[in-house]
Amino acid sequence: AVCRAAYQGGTHPGKVVAGKCNIGWGGKEIVLSAFEVMTNKGVTLAWVRGPSAEGMIIGGSENNGSRKLAVCRAAYQGGTHPGKVVAGKCNIGWGGKEIVLNAFEVLVQR
Repeated sequence: AVCRAAYQGGTHPGKVVAGKCNIGWGGKEIVLSAFEVMTNKGVTLAWVRGPSAEGMIIGGSENNGSRKLAVCRAAYQGGTHPGKVVAGKCNIGWGGKEIVLNAFEVLVQR
C-alpha cells in the first residue's frame, strides 16, 4: 500500500511494510511509525509511465512545500515498490537504502 509520513520538514510518499511507512530519504530507507495510508475515496486512479503525466497524484512535499512529491512505483529486486518522484526519477526505500530508479510509473487521477 502507498503511505506518506512526515520527516525532516517534509511529507514523503512511501510503502507500508510490517505496519510502518518506509520512505527513501537522504540515501537511506527511513522507517516511520506515524503515517497515513492512501485511499481513493471514489476517485479513479491509474498507473502510467513516468516521469510525469497529466493528473499526477501529489503525495507530499519538502523544502517547506516548494518541492511537490508525486507518487511513483518501480520494479526492483523482484517486487514493485511505491515511492516519490524526485528530479525525474523514482526514489524508493529498500534494504536500508534509498534507491533511485529511472524506469517507473506515476499515479494519476483519471
